[in-house]
Amino acid sequence: MPVKLIASDMDGTLLMDDHVTISERNLRAIREAIRRGIHFVPASGRMLTFLPQALVDIPEIRYAITSNGAAVYDLQKKEHLFRTPIQKSDLPEILKIAPEDQYLFEMYSNGQSYIGRAGIHFLETHEFPEWLRMFVEKKRTVVDSLAEFVQRDGVEIEKINFPYLSVGERDILWKQLEQIPTLSMTSSGFENLEVNHKNANKGAALRALCDHLGISIADTIAFGDGHNDCQMLQAAGIGVAMANAKEEIQQAADHVTLTNEQDGVAVFLEQHLQG
Repeated sequence: MPVKLIASDMDGTLLMDDHVTISERNLRAIREAIRRGIHFVPASGRMLTFLPQALVDIPEIRYAITSNGAAVYDLQKKEHLFRTPIQKSDLPEILKIAPEDQYLFEMYSNGQSYIGRAGIHFLETHEFPEWLRMFVEKKRTVVDSLAEFVQRDGVEIEKINFPYLSVGERDILWKQLEQIPTLSMTSSGFENLEVNHKNANKGAALRALCDHLGISIADTIAFGDGHNDCQMLQAAGIGVAMANAKEEIQQAADHVTLTNEQDGVAVFLEQHLQG
């Protein structure tokens, strides 16, 4: 099939286990795909401002799927193409289940991350992995109250992320929040819980972007490793799971490549695009 677009998840897929580094082999494969006239699209649960700089620095990478598909951005024009935000009217119910002063969570809005002041004590008093501190501290803006902040004009809720929960906590919150019919829950491979509008997912975002570009979704390849990648793997012409993905993710894909630490994205593209 003629490949016209490649979409790739970041953490656990394109990035090494430090959640920062893109290997030289993966970068070469991306540049070679671009040279062939193929769109390369980051497809991440991350917000826009936390996409890897190594990709942002490649001018030919024009589009990005962010916040699990809740927002698709045109990086060149610095504007969104599509957004599927959480309804503001759902926030009071979310906060009844997960009060700001009892849980650490971020709200992604307009490509940025916000955290309520009540959540800061979690960072100061709890032990978190260093890579997680990097996620939460580096690119977030502190507001007095998320409940008040979201009422401002122009603020839309792309995603709510609980970055670090015990398995028991995550299961309880997941079951409680899924009682709100307009929400969907997912996780991106580590002990987090990600909340989006029920219609926001990477698969729907990939379809919308393909329609915008006039590309058949059959002419796409998608890579992923997490629960939040399944719909994209199933939607793409070729869905490729990483060897480090759980069994159910691999079963949702058409192919399984090597792990993220073994340059699995590059290995598959080198084989599939050769000639």
